[in-house]
Amino acid sequence: MKINKFGVLALVVILVIATFGLFYPKVQQVQQFGVSSGPDHYNLEIFRQGVIVGGNVFATTSAGTVVYTAGTLMSYPSIIKHTASSAVSASFPASSTLASFLPNAGDRFTMNISPLTSAVTLASSTGVIIHSTTGGAVISAGSSAQLNFLRKANSDIQIILTTTQ
Repeated sequence: MKINKFGVLALVVILVIATFGLFYPKVQQVQQFGVSSGPDHYNLEIFRQGVIVGGNVFATTSAGTVVYTAGTLMSYPSIIKHTASSAVSASFPASSTLASFLPNAGDRFTMNISPLTSAVTLASSTGVIIHSTTGGAVISAGSSAQLNFLRKANSDIQIILTTTQ
């Protein structure tokens, strides 16, 4: 039986590779960088150094009766700034119109309303209930109010209104 030089060389290379693979296995460590793709996060996240949310301001000069549109709310403003020269009565669209704004029970959103020159009175609508912690839904000129939106299990949206001076 004649052994080919190429066959011997191939056999030696295979044995060397197998020996190193057997005694020196490569352990691959996965390093997580703390990122996730897409806008949805389904895991608890803890921000130990804090987080800044917001920055989007929606300004309006409309006076009289105003309805905040779903489009306005879908831009997720952190502040709605009213600069109307006379009083404003603002209402929200029905909760069914806001199904894509807060789609799931338990979804929350917080924003502020800041009337600069005249008072803003907020009004409820179908399926949108305003609860004021200060006894009224009127936001005086020069003050501000924080609105905490919450989608309830029955698909209504509850707004908890807290005014400040």
